[in-house]
Amino acid sequence: MIYLPGGVSRWAAGDGPADEAPPHKVSVSPLLMDKFEVTHAMFAKVQLPDPSHWQEPANGPVERVRWRDAKAYCNERSRLEQLHPCYNEKAVDWDCDPTADGYRLPTEAEWEYACRAEATTSRSYGGPEELVGQYAWYLLNARNRTWPVGQKKPNDLGLFDMHGNVWEWCADWFGPYPKTDLQDFNKYMKTRKVPTLGLPVWCAVAPGTTAPGVVAPPTATGTRPPSATTASAF
Repeated sequence: MIYLPGGVSRWAAGDGPADEAPPHKVSVSPLLMDKFEVTHAMFAKVQLPDPSHWQEPANGPVERVRWRDAKAYCNERSRLEQLHPCYNEKAVDWDCDPTADGYRLPTEAEWEYACRAEATTSRSYGGPEELVGQYAWYLLNARNRTWPVGQKKPNDLGLFDMHGNVWEWCADWFGPYPKTDLQDFNKYMKTRKVPTLGLPVWCAVAPGTTAPGVVAPPTATGTRPPSATTASAF
């Protein structure tokens, strides 16, 4: 996993959707995030059925995963590593216990911060279209399929495939964005109850397609960075 020191995610900086306006900053606390998207081999290790259309190679990303399946993966991976699962499987919405040391999905703000790597542009490497293929599998080079993780360049935080390959799940819901700067979006999220009929959020910064995302405990690497939570990515 990669230790992310936390920082500021800039939303609606002139290139985002209209419903993210006006421009505002969201700070993110330190966390750990998987270096790669969750692969078929990782899914098999926790003994969950793999719903992917492309089942090979083993280091290819899982896809066609439902939001609850992504949460189930987080819990099973936590149990496998003798950590406390974050999600309450008896609750209707599988509520997350933020005090648990197990794996969880990243919030949208955490994912945006991790993807952009503190860049002020919509893509972590800047804006030039001619650079897209160096960092992402996308419409013009993917040949309508997924590809093994880690083959393209990582962003400045050392994370691979944050652009392209498969869509990634986040822990948030679809709803109005806050319109002011926030010191810690995690705290804002925890004060909001995810409605039963609310839509979960797919996370993506242009260009790309992505699978589920996961955050894990800071203890997953054997050491606990100060004030960090953990996340892994689908």
